[in-house]
Amino acid sequence: MRGVLIVLVVVMLVVAGGYTGVASATPVGTLYPYVSKVHIKGDSYLYINVNGNFGDHGCGRTSFYVRSKDTLATDQTKAWMQMAMASFLSQSLIFVQTDGCSVDGVPIMINMQLQDAP
Repeated sequence: MRGVLIVLVVVMLVVAGGYTGVASATPVGTLYPYVSKVHIKGDSYLYINVNGNFGDHGCGRTSFYVRSKDTLATDQTKAWMQMAMASFLSQSLIFVQTDGCSVDGVPIMINMQLQDAP
């Protein structure tokens, strides 16, 4: 009976939280030297890598890429792609903030800022 109660509570939490297949974490933001790779996979998400790679970002492993929160169908993701390409071409500083992880352990990007060198 206790096992059934635990399963019921877990199911209720998942349903109430509107499970989206994305693990929740505390937002992490870091300034990086520049974007070193820009990639669009078959899933239509924007993936970027930075010089030196990303750290853990709460996903349990070092990640080579972060993934955009939304697909390229959104204006925000298109703007992020332009910013990433600008950093790639000019080797400008870039601040990337992530929140949560995809089901395959890639940090989800929620904010990006392109910066001039100090």
